[in-house]
Amino acid sequence: MPTKRIYLDNAATSWPKHEEVYTAVDQYQREVGAAAGRGSYSSAYAASQIVAQARTALANFLNSPADSEIVFTFSGTDSLNLCILGTVKQGDKVVVTAAEHNSVLRPLSHLRQERGIEIEYVSCDEQGVADLDSAKKIITPGTSLVVASHASNVTGAIQPITELGEIANATGAKFLVDAAQTTGHLTIDLAKLPIDMLASSGHKGLMGPLGTGFVWFAPGVAEQTTPLRFGGTGTSSNSDKQPTTGPERFESGNQNVAALAGLAAGVRHVSDQVSPGKCDAHTATVLRRLSEMKHITFYGPKNPEDRTALVSFNVAGYDCHDIAALLDSTFGIQVRSGQHCAPKMHEALGVSGTARASWSSFTTDEEIDAFCSALEQLG
Repeated sequence: MPTKRIYLDNAATSWPKHEEVYTAVDQYQREVGAAAGRGSYSSAYAASQIVAQARTALANFLNSPADSEIVFTFSGTDSLNLCILGTVKQGDKVVVTAAEHNSVLRPLSHLRQERGIEIEYVSCDEQGVADLDSAKKIITPGTSLVVASHASNVTGAIQPITELGEIANATGAKFLVDAAQTTGHLTIDLAKLPIDMLASSGHKGLMGPLGTGFVWFAPGVAEQTTPLRFGGTGTSSNSDKQPTTGPERFESGNQNVAALAGLAAGVRHVSDQVSPGKCDAHTATVLRRLSEMKHITFYGPKNPEDRTALVSFNVAGYDCHDIAALLDSTFGIQVRSGQHCAPKMHEALGVSGTARASWSSFTTDEEIDAFCSALEQLG
């Protein structure tokens, strides 16, 4: 059995985290411990400051306009549910790409049953990139919402979100971007992008703990969105009505302050990364090495600049789950296997599942070499 694990499932959740993330979580738990916005004493104030600092760190990182809104959630799925269930109305038409995650597909399926909505799908090419000609035909003035992943969690393909946003804006549709695979990896300048809502987790590229996520609302969009949770916010406690202004409008219940302390530290680390091109270098190496193996089929763009830091692949003669189990048991290499909660993307690729390796700035050259060498041995 291998004595050391090589973790290559960063597209699911990043590991390890930066030391500052662990320290921030531990300091909150040991030295603060109080709920945010639930008291007038010093520790409660300190907890509120942690939440405010996390919000500011994210806003600065994303170049968020001053009159926009950042709302904290508990995951990327929670974020997408807020955006979709909170804005789509009875009988609306929604357009999504074939690259979407079940965090988009399942809320929409629920709304099709409960609110009679219409769903149309923008096709993707063989690399998993949304077809803009298809989008122009499908996104019409009757469309209320367009949803697109910033990058596919299966092929890594970076989507043309600027062009998709412009198409949506031209018809009056709101544009929602699922940035779970790109926040912390790609530059996202919200002051320049035609986006109405951006949803993300905090535990992937942003290096925060699990249990963190957020939604960014463009100016005026939060007011048009219905909260999913109602309850105590620490404000307007003399009223049984939900607050009408954000972010507390959407943040009922206690915040996960420990995790948000870690998220703020993760964002600071990503902002100041010493070697921001390291993931790109690993991607280039993996694509080059895998292209030389005749028994390997990998999916997505061949140019590393057109994709994120992951590769989905299959090995001739093996089921994808067997590949993952073998890499773990024999080589200590941990990769994801299955459909990665993106069934339509696999359908477009013509496969029932894939193995997926994904790396981070903590992944070493030696670990990338070990991964590629292990796949060579499976030939």
